[in-house]
Amino acid sequence: MVDAHTIATFAFAQMRRDPGFGPRFPWVRNTVVCVESDLVDDVLVGQFAHYFPEGGTVACYYPQDQRFMFIQVGAPQSPGTARGAPHPDTLHAHDKQRKLTMGMVIDSIYRDRDGDYAHLPRFTSAQIGEASTVEVEKTLLFT
Repeated sequence: MVDAHTIATFAFAQMRRDPGFGPRFPWVRNTVVCVESDLVDDVLVGQFAHYFPEGGTVACYYPQDQRFMFIQVGAPQSPGTARGAPHPDTLHAHDKQRKLTMGMVIDSIYRDRDGDYAHLPRFTSAQIGEASTVEVEKTLLFT
């Protein structure tokens, strides 16, 4: 069995090669790929802050659903940062015990998904979207 992180990485790379991906998701760039069970601290404070300190996109892979959820993420701010008032959609998570996962955060944004991803809402200027990985995984022969 192949690790979910490996599937996520190669599936995202394959999806980016699809000519239809760019027009569908023009805002997906500067992307950190993760799996829904990855800790928020590891993804946002670790990888994201290191590779894309000015912000970008998180591509979160849901292995059970065979899909990615994409969320646009702004530059990380610490409490002492003097950047003015935070955006109204800013999500603050106090994860002192390091148990909060990326899947939990995305699911909290879309609690009422119930498998219907056709008309995902947008919150003001925030971008979010989803894409199935079923066909990509078949071409990669990971299943």
